[in-house]
Amino acid sequence: MSEDKMNIPNLHGRTSGPYFANHPVMKTAAVIIAAVFCASATLTVSAQQATSLFSKKNLVAWCIVPFDKMKRTPAQRAEMLNDLGITQLAYDWRQEHLPSMAEEIRTLRKNNIKLKAVWFWVDGRAD
Repeated sequence: MSEDKMNIPNLHGRTSGPYFANHPVMKTAAVIIAAVFCASATLTVSAQQATSLFSKKNLVAWCIVPFDKMKRTPAQRAEMLNDLGITQLAYDWRQEHLPSMAEEIRTLRKNNIKLKAVWFWVDGRAD
C-alpha cells in the first residue's frame, strides 16, 4: 500500500499517520488492548513457571550432607531446606555420616521432606 493511501485524513483533518491514529478513542483503545495483551502474557508466563521443570516443587537438594561447610545436624539441614522451600532431599553421605542416618530420616519425615534418593557407593574391587 502506498504512503498516500495510508495518510487518509482523520476526524481532526490531520493526515499524519494512519486513519484515526490520533483520535482520542483510538488511542485509549490501543492502550487498553496493549494492557490486556501484557496481562495475558504475564499470566501465561506465571502458569508456565508453575509447571516448569525447574520449579521449586521439582528441586531435589543433593550433596548437602558431605559438602556442608557448616557441618549442620539433621535438624539444622531440615530447617535450612524448609527455609529455602525445598521439600526433597537426595541423601549423599560419607562414612562419618552413617551413624546419624536414622536420625536424618526421622527428621526428614517430621519436617515433611521427601527422601528421593540415597547415594550408594559400590567398590567393585572389594570382596
